[in-house]
Amino acid sequence: MPAHSLQDRVTGALMGAFIGDALALGPHWYYNLDELHVDYGNWVSDYTDPKEGRYHAGLKAGQSSQAGVGPAVIPASPFAKPGVGASRRSNV
Repeated sequence: MPAHSLQDRVTGALMGAFIGDALALGPHWYYNLDELHVDYGNWVSDYTDPKEGRYHAGLKAGQSSQAGVGPAVIPASPFAKPGVGASRRSNV
């Protein structure tokens, strides 16, 4: 397995978080699996709008929920700056 830099690994993790959040926007917070299947089918394979009256209603497919906004601030974090908190990141 090729070695990847810390920056590559962090970038991949953030991209995965953004993609997962955007894919989950429509079907987020269904507690009844049958209801979710009626609204979205058995498999979510594309970005979807939330249904009216559901959590995140009014947002559009591919937008970030509150879970996607959090990772967006990580690159601006002081710990994302070179040399800051380096000893804490050395084991990542």
